[in-house]
Amino acid sequence: MSGRGFTLLEALVVLALVSIVMLAAAGLIVQSLRLLEATGRSLRDVSFTTASVHLRREVHSAAGLRDANPLWSSTPLELRSHGGGWVRIEPNAGRLERVEVSASGLEVGRRVLLQRLRRFRWRAAAGSLVELEVTLSVHRDPWHAALSPTPGVDASEAERVERLLLAVRGRRSW
Repeated sequence: MSGRGFTLLEALVVLALVSIVMLAAAGLIVQSLRLLEATGRSLRDVSFTTASVHLRREVHSAAGLRDANPLWSSTPLELRSHGGGWVRIEPNAGRLERVEVSASGLEVGRRVLLQRLRRFRWRAAAGSLVELEVTLSVHRDPWHAALSPTPGVDASEAERVERLLLAVRGRRSW
């Protein structure tokens, strides 16, 4: 520093250091905003969280799969129960339903696991693993809908794809 102020070189060095610090801070801010958005989205959509708990319980407690197809399938997922019957997870009119079938083939009960279903598919992965893919229709907040308008598409609706990898363990239900 001279007696009258800073030299051009000193000012450039300080500017470079401040820029590096601000870039690092901006990266942390962007990352924390993404995490906050993801957390808020999962808190707003508890239906999938609840459905995934039920799906996990059904697959874990199943005695086995009726058709262990390694290719992706949109047919109902049929799980053998310990009592000789079946539990069928199937898409039906925009809902994912759990259907209990007796050993004689009669439907015993039906329960909706998830609303706003766009697509459900599954496959038998390696060993006793089952991979599920659930595509949901989710509501977008007005801010994101306004930022990405697509002609002919409802900007307030979006798709969300969730994948679960579950193991058939043969444990009895709780």
